[in-house]
Amino acid sequence: MDIVDAIAAIRNNPRLAIDFITAVVRLFENLHQLHGVYQGTHEAVLAEAQGGVLLDAAGQPFAHINSLREGARALSNRENEIESGLNAMARVSSTLSSKVRDVVRPLLDLSRSTRAVMAETEVQATSLANTMPTRLQGVPLGTGGSGAAIARSNAALVSSQLNAQAAQLTARGIQPKLIPNPTAAAQAYLARVRQQAVDSKDAVARLAPVLAAMRLAAQNALRQASVVGRALLQTVLDGLIAALEVLAARLGTMLVTPLVIPKSLLEKLAQEREATTA
Repeated sequence: MDIVDAIAAIRNNPRLAIDFITAVVRLFENLHQLHGVYQGTHEAVLAEAQGGVLLDAAGQPFAHINSLREGARALSNRENEIESGLNAMARVSSTLSSKVRDVVRPLLDLSRSTRAVMAETEVQATSLANTMPTRLQGVPLGTGGSGAAIARSNAALVSSQLNAQAAQLTARGIQPKLIPNPTAAAQAYLARVRQQAVDSKDAVARLAPVLAAMRLAAQNALRQASVVGRALLQTVLDGLIAALEVLAARLGTMLVTPLVIPKSLLEKLAQEREATTA
């Protein structure tokens, strides 16, 4: 398929670009909004595996492992949606798919690295539950759960709470650590956990450079393309850049409002389709 035919194919199927852009936006939102992506959730999972109990806003025990699994599943689903869109583009134009993949690669890399730590946490929790399931029974750990009522801060982290009780716990023969006597591998894993966002500001700080890299990659791809090649890239990148601009403006509000694909983009795609079928 030549470039002209590829442009027509994309314009005749506006849902391809819209669905792809929506998946990108949803992954951005997931990496900020999901309870399972935060450092506190990882630490709570480790504590609960050792008999620790954190309560939700209603005062009931909260199983953070469920939040971790749901978060990992959601990220995987968004990644698959993006990959599906890229594969659909590849069937029309390998050049288009390759260029767009370069644009979204930083976001996919962040999501996959986040999921990798989630998987590590589940493995560590399983091991702890098998070897020391009662070590933290009866240790006061404050509240857990999810939602706006749950505080996310360094002080609220299980590791901080254990450290604050170090003298009392040590007197009871309990190491005030997430993982007692950690091996070098466990220490490296815990370092990766500490790299996860503690609160919304941390999450935004992780997303900001990713967003900047994507915007730059999209703009460079358009600038460096030939006239015909630019027209092909614009079938997807114009809308994606518009969405990224909205996300950039929203970083200051912590990305809490669901993003709506700009009406102007939907109208533009519809007009292009009418023009190619007239």
